[in-house]
Amino acid sequence: MKKLCIVRFSALGDVILCSCVVDLIARAQPDWSITWLTHPVFTTLFKDIKGIHWLNITKPQRLKDYWHTRNQLKDKHFDAALCMQASFRTNLIYPLIKADLKIGFDDKRGRDGHRLFVDQQIDYQDNHLFEGFLQFAKALEVNIDLPLRWPIHVPTGAQTWAGKRLSENTNWIAINPAASKSERTWPLEYQIQLINTIHRQTHYNVVLTGGLNPVELSLAERIQQSILNPKRLLNLVGQSSLLELAALYQRVKCLIAPDTGPIHLACALGTPVVGLYAVARPALSGPYGQAIEVIDAYPEAVEKYLRKSINEVHWHQRVHHPKVMNLIKPERVFTALTHLTQLS
Repeated sequence: MKKLCIVRFSALGDVILCSCVVDLIARAQPDWSITWLTHPVFTTLFKDIKGIHWLNITKPQRLKDYWHTRNQLKDKHFDAALCMQASFRTNLIYPLIKADLKIGFDDKRGRDGHRLFVDQQIDYQDNHLFEGFLQFAKALEVNIDLPLRWPIHVPTGAQTWAGKRLSENTNWIAINPAASKSERTWPLEYQIQLINTIHRQTHYNVVLTGGLNPVELSLAERIQQSILNPKRLLNLVGQSSLLELAALYQRVKCLIAPDTGPIHLACALGTPVVGLYAVARPALSGPYGQAIEVIDAYPEAVEKYLRKSINEVHWHQRVHHPKVMNLIKPERVFTALTHLTQLS
């Protein structure tokens, strides 16, 4: 039996993409003992992955956190470790893992001296984040021809919670107003225009989703105060757990969101999504799956703010500018929404 260790702590969207590959490895090699080092919140979200041993570890912040992690790992030995996260704090965990082989990212994707902590690196490719994770399975010579699935577990309690908030006799469009970085967040006035258009031209109501970050809470409140018909908007920003958020997305017609974790959660659940992208190319970090409409303003952003063509910039190039998301107009998003969902 092969003992395998997998490391991926964050962020939400990346972990969801990674979960599909973990599930693939577990199904392809049912006799392997697989341990996933990840944040405790994800152990419940991916409960449906069979045969996984969870090692709940939050990304260390202080020296004593590494000491605690060392104690959790000291009696464990693995045949291989998939080092699927490359950041300074995570890289310092890899010496604490006893493994005969440690596989990590290539030099372009492996940051902060990542290569110093691994024995073998995957090849660099211009591909999607998910396909990058899939390269780790290939490095283990795992059969990747199995059907892909997204092992999201939504418990009854979360479904009940969502059902009490989104009544079945009302149709809903979800909008996640904020991204983790302000430059990826769509302008407030555009979000207001879009919601007013949805209310005016369709019978759908809108539910706002998001976390407890003060910026997210403030943005949602401003949207709620500024739209023309606030009775048709439900503000649930900061009011749901991750599992409850998943249950909400199962009940909506579509999610509209910028480059942020919830868009990958909705995709994994099979919920149609409209993704708003300008900072990074959606072929790198966009939604991966079925029922997708992507507003791709990245080529325009490269030309306007970097003074280059898209063929002149490398695959991972970001466009850092406070007004880059202004390139995505509300009319364009509503057209994509109606095309995807046939709203009426």
